[in-house]
Amino acid sequence: MTSDVKNIVIVGGSSGAKAAREISHRLDKLSQSWFSKKTDSTTYNIVLVSKNSFSTWMPASIRHIVSQNGELGETFMLPYDRIFPKKNGTILQGTVVNVFPAKSGGSGGGTIELANGDVLDYDVLVLATGSTWEGPLAFHNQPTEDTTKEYIVQTRKQIKDAKSIVLVGGGSVGCEFSGEIRDEYPDKPITIVHMGSLLLNDAYPERFRRRVDKSVRERNIDIVYNDAIDEISSFPALDGVRTRNGKHIPADLVLSARGGRPNTSFLNATPLSSSLNGKGQVQIRSTFQLKQGDSIFAMGDITDLPEQKTIKKANEHASYIAQNVLAFLDGKSKMKEYKPSGEAIAVVNGRRGGVTYLGILWGIVLGNWFTRLIKSGNLLIPMFNTEMGY
Repeated sequence: MTSDVKNIVIVGGSSGAKAAREISHRLDKLSQSWFSKKTDSTTYNIVLVSKNSFSTWMPASIRHIVSQNGELGETFMLPYDRIFPKKNGTILQGTVVNVFPAKSGGSGGGTIELANGDVLDYDVLVLATGSTWEGPLAFHNQPTEDTTKEYIVQTRKQIKDAKSIVLVGGGSVGCEFSGEIRDEYPDKPITIVHMGSLLLNDAYPERFRRRVDKSVRERNIDIVYNDAIDEISSFPALDGVRTRNGKHIPADLVLSARGGRPNTSFLNATPLSSSLNGKGQVQIRSTFQLKQGDSIFAMGDITDLPEQKTIKKANEHASYIAQNVLAFLDGKSKMKEYKPSGEAIAVVNGRRGGVTYLGILWGIVLGNWFTRLIKSGNLLIPMFNTEMGY
């Protein structure tokens, strides 16, 4: 750590790229300011470490998997080559296998080790590794662009060839899969099996969840509540599947539509393992710093913040991260403390609508017209393009 240029290392693409771009922008502004003599784009280098050279846009993932005409094309998957418009950062493709904080408890920087044996110094480390997925969305876990595309093609064919489909999980993923499949295949039987008594979870009010139930059922999609399928095999026995409660459902394709899990297993054998809670989430302070070290921050899906893991929340985290990382590097003791905003979600039901909840005022529930306007129509791809510099 003797170089005059300090490293801000961000591990993880997607929300990590958002944070990297935000920090890059703020550093460029500081380099033109008289108010900060320590922190500017000439004294700090941003390094984004990602296992892939590209990012895939989660809100568009489900439609891209299901749609046979590939309508989203190149807009769904973009490279990281434009996230540093001022050229004050670099992209390093690799997988982190170890983290070594400073012996002082993480306040003085440290190193990370990559799978290829390379070691990278950091003065500030931001962990933004997101979620791991199962079922169709597991393409997000794939190591290369080619394997990602092949996984999508294979899943798309499975859905096309199936005569009857069961979706395991009735959160937003399961709801949106059912709508996209119904758009593409108007007559194909679809059943959602959900452990809860209503779709989604109790982070959202009952009247919104009932509205989502109504929206899904109106498209001739069956829902089985308070039940589960314990062993998911994509291709069950010819006579279908049997739930935990013994209910028989005819199906020749079963897809996991469960939510993601924190992508933190790489920390299990590192000195940061004590920062994980029982769910594999990183325990942080209100400043996004880990409880065991000032120079390590975490954001997005991997944090233990008591909130839903959404794109909206990750974007909010990125703004706080950028401000607090630069404050830390500038030697400031006061940092901005995160105050979670209200929950908000738009559950797409195919191209023409869905149901939206805005956690403001009394809690606003809006239907097809509004959901199509803000998400169903373009799946927020223009936002993705902007974030990636396209």
